Amino acid sequence: MSKATVLFVPGAYHRPTCFHRVSSSLTDLGYPIATVAHPSNNQSDKGLVDDIANVRTTLEHLIGVENKAVVLVLHSYGGQAGGASMHGYGREERERSGKDGGIVAVLYISALALPKGSSLIGGVGGNLGPWVRKDGPLYTCTEPHQIFYNDLSLAAAQPYINQLTPICDLAFEQECPADCYSDTIPSTYLMCSDDNALPPFVQEMMAKNLGENCKVQKCDTGHSPWASQPELVVGLVRRLAGEEK
Repeated sequence: MSKATVLFVPGAYHRPTCFHRVSSSLTDLGYPIATVAHPSNNQSDKGLVDDIANVRTTLEHLIGVENKAVVLVLHSYGGQAGGASMHGYGREERERSGKDGGIVAVLYISALALPKGSSLIGGVGGNLGPWVRKDGPLYTCTEPHQIFYNDLSLAAAQPYINQLTPICDLAFEQECPADCYSDTIPSTYLMCSDDNALPPFVQEMMAKNLGENCKVQKCDTGHSPWASQPELVVGLVRRLAGEEK
């Protein structure tokens, strides 16, 4: 039996290559890997709706065309871009329609899981934090080591920092056209206790939005456990794919 394809959706400022430690390990274990790069990265006229459409295009290819089983991994802002894109692609929903493939599980990693009509700015109380600078239509993180990789040394974090890009203000300001979660797709929320980007109390609110059927796991990492504890994320993906209980 073929293994599920793992689709990684990165957070704001991040390129999909940030997941390389996790994706490399999963590739060695026989998992097909897919990624998306947000159109809003370093673009002045692309926002949340473009990022959602981009993820849906990838899901349509993997599931609608190739009938693959997919584990969806959403980090930070990726919870919006990926979560709002997955409606209609759940495996249970497709099975009821006599179709193969579909999303078998979603892993939210310190991710935004907001209801329809919400924006990122609204979801964090209207305050992006002093470490976010706006230059024209673009937002930039001014303290990436402390905010995203505080549990890594600067030397270890630097390769990730070098990959970061600005992001269009529309990504943070546009409202979600759909809920960023589904009642019919199993979900797990990985809460990061030492997170400086999305504080634990905000993560708790996001996990509650996912409903009673969401499994919550906590870890003592910063915002990016795929960088500091990749083996933890690999284990979670394997479990969600049905390989480990």
